[in-house]
Amino acid sequence: MTTGFERQGPAVAQSLRRRALDAARRLLESGGEEALHLRAIAAEIGAGAASLYHHFTGKDALLGALAVEGFQELSAAMARVVADGEFVRQIDGASAGYLRFMTGNLQLYALMYSERILAGNEAVREAEEQILRRLQEALRHDERVPADRIEEAALAYSAFGRGIASMLLSQGASDTEAMRALGQKIVAGFAVLLSTEFLLAGSPRDA
Repeated sequence: MTTGFERQGPAVAQSLRRRALDAARRLLESGGEEALHLRAIAAEIGAGAASLYHHFTGKDALLGALAVEGFQELSAAMARVVADGEFVRQIDGASAGYLRFMTGNLQLYALMYSERILAGNEAVREAEEQILRRLQEALRHDERVPADRIEEAALAYSAFGRGIASMLLSQGASDTEAMRALGQKIVAGFAVLLSTEFLLAGSPRDA
């Protein structure tokens, strides 16, 4: 059965999908993942809940679409700071872009790295790979990282990012500037470890 909504054409359908994702983003930022329900999103945009199933098979599909967009925004934020030339080292620029995005979109970031969403959605996993590629590209220009350790270092940076987010969420942090200050301290500490090659010492490759 074709709904009246579907008969209005692809442009209207795409508009509803966009409005649904925007509404979901607002609800996520104000109430976390628990606030996201298709009925609440439909009410937010003045549509019937059934119309959302034309775009999303369920809540997790909608969350996955949000996560993909989040990774795309994160990748763009990292690239933008690197291109601005604000930092001498590309990895510092990429890290700053990463941190700024994360602290400004903490609930979205937590959703992006949700184990359930990552495990159940291939598109989300592919979007996450963009971030690892961004980190690897930045690390290729860093003389502190051996060429054969770039992948490992990128994974370590990603793990640190998740750890920072977990710490901020567990503390109930809400002050963006305070979150960035804490995140910058952790990133600076990681840079010290990298500079002293602490992370590379005792690698299985050297065993």
